[in-house]
Amino acid sequence: MSFSTIQLSSVADVVRTGVDPKSVEAGTRYVGLEHISGDGRLSKGAIEASELASTKFAFNDQQVLFGKLRPYLRKIARPTFDGICSTDIIPIMPSKRLDRDYLFHFLRTDEVIRRATSMASGANLPRIHPKVLLGFEIPLPPLDEQRRIAAILDQADALRRVRREAMARLTSLKSSLFIELFGDPVSNPLNWPLTNLGRLLANVTNGMTRRRGEGETGDDIVLRLRDIRDGWIDFSEVNRITLSAKEKSKFLVSPTDLLFIRVNGNPDYVGRCSVFSGHKEKIYFNDHIMRVSPKFDLISPVFLQAMLDSQFGRDQITTHKKTSAGQHTINQDGLSKIEIPLPPLALQTRFASELAKIDIQARLAAENQQGLDALFASLQHRAFRGEL
Repeated sequence: MSFSTIQLSSVADVVRTGVDPKSVEAGTRYVGLEHISGDGRLSKGAIEASELASTKFAFNDQQVLFGKLRPYLRKIARPTFDGICSTDIIPIMPSKRLDRDYLFHFLRTDEVIRRATSMASGANLPRIHPKVLLGFEIPLPPLDEQRRIAAILDQADALRRVRREAMARLTSLKSSLFIELFGDPVSNPLNWPLTNLGRLLANVTNGMTRRRGEGETGDDIVLRLRDIRDGWIDFSEVNRITLSAKEKSKFLVSPTDLLFIRVNGNPDYVGRCSVFSGHKEKIYFNDHIMRVSPKFDLISPVFLQAMLDSQFGRDQITTHKKTSAGQHTINQDGLSKIEIPLPPLALQTRFASELAKIDIQARLAAENQQGLDALFASLQHRAFRGEL
């Protein structure tokens, strides 16, 4: 059955109760955007009144917190405590007709996130206005049905969380292996010589600028930045167009090339990279990506990826990137200036061999995660259409 819809403003209110920083008691819990993860988890922090420099909003454990800055980041949470939050967070109080958990899951649907993102205003720091958000239509079944739907989605999301935690442990294992063999690159306790990447790279190429036209189809796979994940490449929803012979020659990706995101509006994406390990089809790449070909007699691409993924590497990328008109970019010159500790090639090769064993498990976990994400998205879609 389908549910009737109602404007969100009819069943929920935005509560913006300003709090003077001078009146905040010591130990009050504060939530900023940085404390809300993209999967809805909320970290807790305690602040001292002296740490606040501007007015904040009060919230309570009956509300949903919605990050209005860059809605695509899905900074949405259900607090289990009272506190104060950044004014870039909207506290939403559901009425007695609306279950809070149901509201939480509704606000996190792809449809709501896409719409909120499209209606956000501001070039560099896009925000959605609370009145715009309250104008959204929400399906409103009886309360018992809302609670049943929320419980199903909570259970499905819990499975995804368990898988994410398993993947996080594998990532931690990789980091531990890196530190065990090479030491912390920040302090460089083994005194490896510092070397500019420009001396270690055989070739660096930006991808093609041409985009797929409306209705255009083809057989050639062109990777986009969304396909480059942390340490792996996602081929689940590839972009296919028809390339010319010249484009195929110039933008073909070879095994052991490092694919590196060079530009994005989200600074956290810039520098994300993955070694291409091959594919059953030929693969090409667009201009959000750089193809980095290392000198194999000096540096292992697997070691290079791990170094750039480390906090040391992220800091180096931040140092050499540029920001303009809301876009964060690192160009070929900036990449070449990054300086890294360089251990012997034999040790790098040993690291790559041991890492490959962990990566087998990581790929299986990632595939499982994709399946759970697809299932959850399907459940979300069906839930708010009355099909569960």
